[in-house]
Amino acid sequence: MRLHQLAILFFAIIFSFCSQYTITKKELIKIRQEIEDISLSYNRKIEEVLVKNDQSTKNILLSHNTEIEGELAEIHLMLIELNQKLENLNNNCKLDLTSYETKVNSKELEKIILPENPTKNQILEYIRKICIASAKQKSYSSNDPQVSMLIQIGHENLELLLAANFDKGVDLYAITAILFLVQPEDKKLILEYLPYKKYLVKVVTQNGWEKDAKSILYNGLKQMPPYLPTEWIQAIANLHDPSIYEDLKRYLILGSNKKWTYEAIKTLPGINLEDTVIQAWKNTKHGSWDRKSFAPIAFKYGQEDALPVINSLQND
Repeated sequence: MRLHQLAILFFAIIFSFCSQYTITKKELIKIRQEIEDISLSYNRKIEEVLVKNDQSTKNILLSHNTEIEGELAEIHLMLIELNQKLENLNNNCKLDLTSYETKVNSKELEKIILPENPTKNQILEYIRKICIASAKQKSYSSNDPQVSMLIQIGHENLELLLAANFDKGVDLYAITAILFLVQPEDKKLILEYLPYKKYLVKVVTQNGWEKDAKSILYNGLKQMPPYLPTEWIQAIANLHDPSIYEDLKRYLILGSNKKWTYEAIKTLPGINLEDTVIQAWKNTKHGSWDRKSFAPIAFKYGQEDALPVINSLQND
């Protein structure tokens, strides 16, 4: 079953039972687990190929994995908006998704030990256990112990870390460890994974590899996905290339994180954003955080209907 079909089923259950009884964690987690299992199955296939060093098959699987991650990101955004709407209901329906730890589960992490001279399979299992132990946290920090645990796998096993899938939040541990482990000679490897692991753009900007990644960055932007990391837009902006301005402006209109996209491109030489900002404002969803954060910028460009949104933020 495709992820969007599962997502539709997810929301159908929520709304069909809202007027009847409180939805339990068990009912929702079952469907959410099915969604996550699809991504995990692809991840395991990629890991198997890595062990066998089958490059052509790896590229095909990574391409499929990109589609899965994109759909999971869309579903994640839909869940956020759904929870906001449910908060406005008269307690007829309660969505219980509060089974998350407020901090790092140190006891579980202490049980995870990397063997001496580990095999690839042992390293992959080590990474997987860290992910499982971290999955139910409410907050994540680059100072959490998971970062140093991932660094322990060493530079020689960097590709295993690049190939692994990480949930939102846990991916902070991955990119922080990767930034520590990566060396100049890893540029080709990073660029190989960049189309599929977009958070690796942080490695690109930190090492000044924007020109080397130009075609990948441009292609990612031209596809107009609903979400790109802010650093992806910043990396393109760093190139100061007028030929890509129209795509940047289009992403400001169609993409998410409008505030940070605007901040990344507003000072580009010769770029005119007046009409773009107005269109981007009109394209924001009422009540969304994107609209609230973009309101001061829209008001600066003469959009008077942004003022009530700004006032509501101050009241909040």
